[in-house]
Formats: sequence, structure tokens, C-alpha cells
Amino acid sequence: MKAHQGSDGRPDSLDLLIEEDRALADILQDWQAAAVSTRDRGKAVSRAWDRGTLGMLLIEHAAIRLAAQEDVGRVLRDLGQVHLADQLTVHTPGVRLLLDRLYDLARGLSARDLAMSQPFLTAVEELRQLIGADASSAPDELGKVRDALGESRNQLRASAFVAKRSPTHPGSSKAWYDRVPFLAYLHARFDRMDSYPGPHTPNQADTALNDKYEPEE
Repeated sequence: MKAHQGSDGRPDSLDLLIEEDRALADILQDWQAAAVSTRDRGKAVSRAWDRGTLGMLLIEHAAIRLAAQEDVGRVLRDLGQVHLADQLTVHTPGVRLLLDRLYDLARGLSARDLAMSQPFLTAVEELRQLIGADASSAPDELGKVRDALGESRNQLRASAFVAKRSPTHPGSSKAWYDRVPFLAYLHARFDRMDSYPGPHTPNQADTALNDKYEPEE
């Protein structure tokens, strides 16, 4: 997935938000397709591995999207665009809580086992509904955000900076240490190490499917 470019020529958090909206739409579409029942045991097992991997990918990409939303909201509020910022981030508290639940439910499970976890399936459905209702998923809303930022778009953080500081177990609200860039980076790295296995873990997930959703450099 290639990012667009921000006002100063670098991909920024708004670019990242747009890309993660697209990625999550594709992941959720594949998630739904993998749920189709089949009497062929081989296909059923393969789909379970795919679906569990997609569930793991949902956690990581939803976390990145959340961090991008919050960064764009930060700049909008600094510009006095409080109403627009509130519209953009209205569901972020709910997403934070769901990410915590999904993280805890997925930890220690292989992709195949995760696909059979009813609590996980329920939480994913809740996340799907929140993302579907989110204003940032609508192109016209993002157009309003882009216009409101104007030349101040250069106050957004770089997309790579935001992505590397997107914890998958974010907590119910941003903690003080997540406001310190280095500590936020450590939080995100710890989450990804502690959430073993992940979508990139051989023999525990479909790593080829994970590679499909890796951003292009």
C-alpha cells in the first residue's frame, strides 16, 4: 500500500489514516469471506488459519489507525476545529477498549485456535461495527479534515513515526508515558513482543497473508 504525501512531501498521519481505512476495509472483507462454511475439511482448516491471521492483522491495523486518528485530532484541536476533531475521534474510546479485549483474547493462541474463539469473534464484530460507523471512513469527511488543516498540515506527525508508536493494548485512555515519544515507542514494541503469536509468526499464522498487508516502502 503506497501512501499519499502530506503538505511538506512526506507521508503524514492523515495519509496513514486514509491507508489504514483502506487496509481495514480489505481485511474485514477477507474476514467475512473466510467465514463461509464448507464441508471440505482441508478448506475448513485453511480458512480457519486465514481467518485467525486476519483477526491478528485487525488488531495491529486498528491500533495504527487509532494512533493516526488521534494525531490528526490533536492538530485539529490546536487549530480550534474542536467539533471536527470530536467527529473524527468520537469512537476512539470504544476502539481502545475493544483493542484491549482483542489483545487479551488473542494472546497465546494460534491463528487456527483464534478463529474458533467465540469471544474473539464477538469482539471483532463489535470493532467492525464501530469502524463502519466512523466518520473517517467517509471520503467526504476526510476531505473536510484536509481542508480544515490547510497549511497547518505540516504539524501532523510523519506516518512512520505514528505507526511505530501505536500500541495494540492502548488502555482506556492515553497514559502519560504515551505522550513521551520514546516511551510510546517502547510501549508499542512491548505490546507486539508480548502478544505472541502474531500474524507474522511462522507456524502460528499465515505469514504470506500478513505480507499481503505490509505497507510498501
